[in-house]
Amino acid sequence: MFGLIFMSCSTQSDAIRYPQILEDGKAKHCLELQDLELQGDCLSSFIKKDPLNHDISELCLKLSSQKWQSECFFQLSDEGEHIGESAILLCSQSGEFEEDCLRHAGARQV
Repeated sequence: MFGLIFMSCSTQSDAIRYPQILEDGKAKHCLELQDLELQGDCLSSFIKKDPLNHDISELCLKLSSQKWQSECFFQLSDEGEHIGESAILLCSQSGEFEEDCLRHAGARQV
């Protein structure tokens, strides 16, 4: 996994820092990465580890890439298996993925 990610690194420091952030376990440090793809991928890793961590939704809003902000909220809803109002709130922030997000949430509710 890391081999492909490192190929897209914009700086040598991102290539070094990224695995350190994952190891340290502090999602807020994902935003220190210069490469926008790595920022998003980094937060995705933390969502998969702890999808019910409410602090991550604040970090999603701080992502520099709109695409990754949308993906972040979609993943929070999906990985956290949210239904009802919490799913609607997360999906409403998932931009281009909103329709898919709501469809997934609806399928979980059945």
